[in-house]
Amino acid sequence: MPITEVASRRYATALMDVATERGALKQCLAGVEKFRDTVLNNVELGAAFQDPTFPVSAASRLVGTLAGRLGLDQTSTAFLQILATRRRLDGLADIIAEFYREMDRRAGRASGEVVSAAPLNDAQLARIKAAIDKRTGLDVSLTRRIDQSLLGGLQVVVGDRVIDFSTRTYLDSLKTRLLHNR
Repeated sequence: MPITEVASRRYATALMDVATERGALKQCLAGVEKFRDTVLNNVELGAAFQDPTFPVSAASRLVGTLAGRLGLDQTSTAFLQILATRRRLDGLADIIAEFYREMDRRAGRASGEVVSAAPLNDAQLARIKAAIDKRTGLDVSLTRRIDQSLLGGLQVVVGDRVIDFSTRTYLDSLKTRLLHNR
């Protein structure tokens, strides 16, 4: 069963808290990523960890053995063994992605996307970035995408926030108000 976003975030936050407390944040992240890459590149390992009939105790021992061979630190190994005993190793990629998002959040950074109907030049993007930084209180790194169905204007997506100044949305809301006021 795939891991949920909420569960991924909880595991990532717990790992980050423990690794930060022990002063091994980078080492721990590198170890978990090394383990993920090893499992992804070995079909038999991946199959064993995804097999629901593979005993949990054997999965935990296998994680410990593999972690030892890879030279992983104690925190990474313990974390991976917890995932193995809870049958959550299939969500390791999602947990790592949440780990990076949490690192950015704690550092006051975020990533977002500006969707516009026409290409934006660097000056326009800089003004949008400054406004979004001020509004969110974060240092937002923006990517650009063009969507001509917007007709005009733009949408900015940062995390779960959507700021929509598109012509299409304006026309849709106008249509709704006109139909509602009949």
